[in-house]
Amino acid sequence: MISHRSSHLNYCYFIEPSWSEIAKRGGLIYIGGNFARDITMGTKNERALTMLSTALEMERKGLEFYEKTVAATTNEMGRQVFEKLRQDEVAHMARIGAIWASLDAGGSVTPEWTKFAPSVKDLRAFFRGVVREHGKKASPDMGDVAAIDTGIAFERRAVEYYEEQLATAADPVERKFLELMVAEEKSHLDTLTDMKFYLTDPEGWFIEQQGTGFDGA
Repeated sequence: MISHRSSHLNYCYFIEPSWSEIAKRGGLIYIGGNFARDITMGTKNERALTMLSTALEMERKGLEFYEKTVAATTNEMGRQVFEKLRQDEVAHMARIGAIWASLDAGGSVTPEWTKFAPSVKDLRAFFRGVVREHGKKASPDMGDVAAIDTGIAFERRAVEYYEEQLATAADPVERKFLELMVAEEKSHLDTLTDMKFYLTDPEGWFIEQQGTGFDGA
């Protein structure tokens, strides 16, 4: 970890050989609260940097939560879904960091941020595939249900934040970034909601999904 000197304030971040390596490790810029807002004061990209620093801190907290959840869960089905959510938080942090780097250098945003995609194209479909593989032999874990509730709260706040920023964004690149983040956070929220329904009422879940009973007969 080294200290980066800007004209406004010092902050620390991990140096890696490439953004893809950063994405793999999940070590990025750790900025939050008032400290992050102080960094951006006086820059020509102040509004965008403030928005990004808040988003980065939010995604960092999500990453920490999903890392702990992946390590704690004893349910293989839950572990697979939480791991995909963890990977998505890493991609989000790398995406935000790539945009931050362009703006903090005083330039325009490069296409670098678009390289960081979600772990799977359709997370809810991935979850349903996991259910088909493990669901009928998986026993509900109330610890997983509690973790899902926490994740739902995280994702709902993220959706609300990105939607608020999108409502006032005018720059086309900023709008594209925010629209993508809203869509992906909604996918997380929908998947966790679906997962909670399955764990708390598997028969009802199968009836809704297949129009049949639990056995699909």
